[in-house]
Amino acid sequence: MVNEYVKDNIYNESHHPDSVQDDENMLGQSDMLPPDQWQGYYSDDLYNMWSKVKDYLHMSGAGAYMLEDATFADFAHFCYQRSSGVMYSNAVGH
Repeated sequence: MVNEYVKDNIYNESHHPDSVQDDENMLGQSDMLPPDQWQGYYSDDLYNMWSKVKDYLHMSGAGAYMLEDATFADFAHFCYQRSSGVMYSNAVGH
């Protein structure tokens, strides 16, 4: 079952293609994004990576002694600190 958000997003991308690119047009590829905008732009990728890390820790048992108190916000901050901080025109893998 597809939720309403996904349906609305698909509709917006197909019927209003210019609105999808608004963030990319406002900021150049060399402009540093503040952490909250960077996290928003890469939220899907960050959440997918966070989920995989948490799944691995749970399945391997390493979660008993690694990243016990880590949160998604901690993970996103960690990734931002080690990134270029810029917004690429196309997300990797899309």
